[in-house]
Amino acid sequence: MVLVEMLEPSEIDKIGTTPTDELHIKHVTGGSIIKFSPVFSSDAKTLFLVWGNIIQAFSVSTGELVRDYKGLEARAVGVQFHPNNPNLLVALSEQGELAHWRWKTRLPPQILNLQNIFENSTPNGFYLVPKGDDQDESCDVYVTCKLKSKKYPRLCVYDEKTGESSHDNLTRNVEVNKHGVYKIAFGGQGEDKYFAGIYKKNLYISILKKKTFDNKRIGGQRSLTCVACHQEHHMIIAGDTTGRILLWQEFFENPNCGFSIYHWHTLPVTHLAFSQFGSFFYSGGSERVMVKWTLDSPDRRLYLPRLSDNICHLVVAPDNLYVAISLADNGIHVVDSHLKTISIIQHFTWCGEGEPNNKSRFPAGLNLDPRTKSMVLNGRVGHIQFFNPNTSSLLYNVDITCQNYLTQERNKVIENTDVTKISLSSDSLWLATVEQSNNLETHFEIRLKFWNFDEVKQTFCLNTCVDMPHGENKLLDLKVQPITTEEQLLAVTTAEDNKFKVWSLEESNNINKLNIAAIGKRGNGCFLKKIDPHPPKQTDLAKCIWRCESVGFFRNFPVGEISFSTDGSLLAVAFDSTLTVWVPETNQLKCNLTHTKLNSAIRHVKFGSSTCCHLVVTATDTCLGVWNLLTLTLMWVVPIRINILVADALSNLMAAFSEENDCE
Repeated sequence: MVLVEMLEPSEIDKIGTTPTDELHIKHVTGGSIIKFSPVFSSDAKTLFLVWGNIIQAFSVSTGELVRDYKGLEARAVGVQFHPNNPNLLVALSEQGELAHWRWKTRLPPQILNLQNIFENSTPNGFYLVPKGDDQDESCDVYVTCKLKSKKYPRLCVYDEKTGESSHDNLTRNVEVNKHGVYKIAFGGQGEDKYFAGIYKKNLYISILKKKTFDNKRIGGQRSLTCVACHQEHHMIIAGDTTGRILLWQEFFENPNCGFSIYHWHTLPVTHLAFSQFGSFFYSGGSERVMVKWTLDSPDRRLYLPRLSDNICHLVVAPDNLYVAISLADNGIHVVDSHLKTISIIQHFTWCGEGEPNNKSRFPAGLNLDPRTKSMVLNGRVGHIQFFNPNTSSLLYNVDITCQNYLTQERNKVIENTDVTKISLSSDSLWLATVEQSNNLETHFEIRLKFWNFDEVKQTFCLNTCVDMPHGENKLLDLKVQPITTEEQLLAVTTAEDNKFKVWSLEESNNINKLNIAAIGKRGNGCFLKKIDPHPPKQTDLAKCIWRCESVGFFRNFPVGEISFSTDGSLLAVAFDSTLTVWVPETNQLKCNLTHTKLNSAIRHVKFGSSTCCHLVVTATDTCLGVWNLLTLTLMWVVPIRINILVADALSNLMAAFSEENDCE
């Protein structure tokens, strides 16, 4: 996920307006820091990683950002140190820009454009290989390019000084990982420099100078998943889909050599890394556990369990001082040789690779915390995160489900309970969440939770938990009333039972003394109200709980999205193709609106703001319409398919997003 902002051009026309088509988009924050492997400095005090077209340097001991290295126009596809000069930091962009920074200085980079880089291909990785000439400290630049017409990559070779291409006939079927990076690795020294790639059950090995391939094939149904090469010796390790790690040694000297097997993982191995001298190696799998193996004693293993997500990359620092673990939640953990955590670099968090492929990473959408001006949205599975886009900082995570993560199994999809709805009060003192899980074979979970912000702990604490708030019916929407008086604060939920429920605060110590006056119908809605309710005082909010205040429905039509007016006095609820307006405190139906031009189910409902607070915007699968609540008339209709409708709380504007890109 990437956050952007709209910038006006430098030149404004004479009347002071800026045409919409002249607005420019600027990358503010967000994006991945784990797509490509990070790299340690030679003293292992700094860790460098790729973030868009910027190379970021972080302190290993503290995890704080030290410096940004800029100069690339396009996104970088990798970063590494020059093999013959540890003071040079090198990066390559998708447009073929090869940048060299003297990373200890503040000097701008030297950029060389590789020639003919765009001939039906796009770079997605690079490797610097010394030429082996004592008089020439430059390197050959091996660039993996994705061919537009073929699945397998082209390994192009360029001269570091001139940018000219020398040869590009190293092509083979090689798989890509989930980030689109090819599964290849380089190893060896000098004339024996080689590289290895994997494709299904095949391991391809080639000496770079000879440009010929040796094919190692494994039997059975176990496809290879990752590969790593030792930087000095002829030694290759590869992981497979059943959790095995295969080791080949001296394969050039003995073409018919066999392989050794190291097996602990039960799920596919995701990444491998050798130590500096090759006496041990590290592996990571989908169990969220990193394993440290001793090469000569497979039974001697160390484990780092309960990582926050699946392992994407493992990088060993010089002298084996540290290991950088890139995780699928967009974070990097740095541990020492004893697997003790040294620091954590955590950017924008998201749900990683272990969840089902059809699962959205942000099922609860985007929400705003008015108090901290931060975004509130899904983070790790079962968590929500408060992320400040102005400072690009993760304020804190809140564990909503309070459940241990269940890793996937080989032949079965495990669904974890996740947060699907989020809503905050206007003063950010109350947070409402919905968590759902539907394992069709064993159980169905759904919980509505209300959280109160603790000023002392500076975090949200659970106040009320409601299991099955609408029975075994999936919740569709959740909104907290936008008012500042907490004594009268309400929340509304809708579900597949064709009803909406209004929830209110009340004193928990009087819960057994409350009497129900009546359960009846008022017009087309169902009414439920308590006798002589005593709203809690401001000082007693910590002793309050949330309970169902009333239930509403309309002709048993399927209910959809809901929206509060800006002052919270009215509630708009979509029932099929009908827009209904209610008074939330009394659950009184004020009006119901329908029109022949809006005869399909309403998907989106939003109240206007500022001078348009009397207007309600609705959107169906085919068109968008605006209702005037003062005259109870449809003002205008636009034929357009809207996917997202967002109202600006500070103006009378709305943003409508369409897949066809036909919004004006």
